[in-house]
Amino acid sequence: MVFVLARATPVFDPVVESNPMLTRLVSTGFNDNSIRGRVTSWRVGAEAYLDKPIFGWGPENYLIAWGRHFDSVSGVRERFDQAHNKVLEELATKGVVGAISYLAIWAAMGWTM
Repeated sequence: MVFVLARATPVFDPVVESNPMLTRLVSTGFNDNSIRGRVTSWRVGAEAYLDKPIFGWGPENYLIAWGRHFDSVSGVRERFDQAHNKVLEELATKGVVGAISYLAIWAAMGWTM
């Protein structure tokens, strides 16, 4: 919370300039190419799931779903072979059947712990 409130103050600026990780964190926003690409990948994953909700596009076929639902107007120029969100990845590639199986494995591990 202190970082969010103090990130553009004269006291905090020298600390940010001396640390590459903090510099990246301060300069990152929704218009950053990395963030925009991930958000686009999430959107494509959701659209791919809605296109084939039961069994999905098939294991490891996210790139095919990406090609089908990608919108070049978004400004993103790279291709994503993963949704960068594991649940969306499971929903897009294996549908609700695969996502339930994936979540059941995590539930079983949690129960065991």
